[in-house]
Amino acid sequence: IIGRYIYEDLFKGGETAPSKDKLSGLIYVLKNHDINALIEVAGERHISIARSVELYRQLLAAGVPPEAAEIVSIDESGTGDATTVELYSEAGEEG
Repeated sequence: IIGRYIYEDLFKGGETAPSKDKLSGLIYVLKNHDINALIEVAGERHISIARSVELYRQLLAAGVPPEAAEIVSIDESGTGDATTVELYSEAGEEG
């Protein structure tokens, strides 16, 4: 793992669309470096699934290769809705 980041505010309230300002940095990294990401979207089940789908759509629309981002929904009902991003090299090697 190159880095691990927790976004408390990638999604606001019950919205399913991510903040474009917060997403722009991740898009830049995934498009311009040999880095992949595992993205865990937490929240109530139906919201985390909808957010995961919308996040994937926005990454693809921005030109991020589909293999650069693995997105999973985490059912965290009642415990918050943070999004965790783990960055790693394409080869799976650290650094």
